[in-house]
Amino acid sequence: MASVDSKFDFKLDNLHTEFGLVSLLTLLAFAVITLYPYVRIVRRAGFSGWWVLFGFVPVLNLIMLWVFACSKWPAIGREQRA
Repeated sequence: MASVDSKFDFKLDNLHTEFGLVSLLTLLAFAVITLYPYVRIVRRAGFSGWWVLFGFVPVLNLIMLWVFACSKWPAIGREQRA
């Protein structure tokens, strides 16, 4: 009976490892699919795309939102000059 349990436990360990890898790959795929449009929007507004990373920091994401809302956007200044 002990050998059957050990074989069953081994299969569960492999399943956990494979599921962990699938979860990690799925998470990375969704992160790329989600972040890409945000970076494009921020870059079109005239800011660096790296600003998107501040969205992951709890208090800085609110500060970033207010900075974008209250500051002059560089892209708008370029359009008005042209």
